Amino acid sequence: MYGKAFASMYSGSMFGSGFPVFAVWNYALANADRHGSVELNPKLLAAVLGGPVEEVAGALEVLLQVDTESRSKVEEGRRLIRTGEYSYTIVNHAAYN
Repeated sequence: MYGKAFASMYSGSMFGSGFPVFAVWNYALANADRHGSVELNPKLLAAVLGGPVEEVAGALEVLLQVDTESRSKVEEGRRLIRTGEYSYTIVNHAAYN
């Protein structure tokens, strides 16, 4: 699969979030299906991305949080919505597709 990574995401409200957040976010964008659904298992992502499980889990929590400074106000600026144990939906998937 593939996903678009816009330069503006590095200068917006995610600025300073840390590389685990950007690594998880880009993984999610690249692995989502055509509906914006993606499976994100922290143990798997830690192995794939080469980082600690705790950092991956923390990055997921950041992407699930309300972001009042986000350019997008959809779902209060959240980037991910949890739909199951390891299942998520990318909020603005159409924009990244």
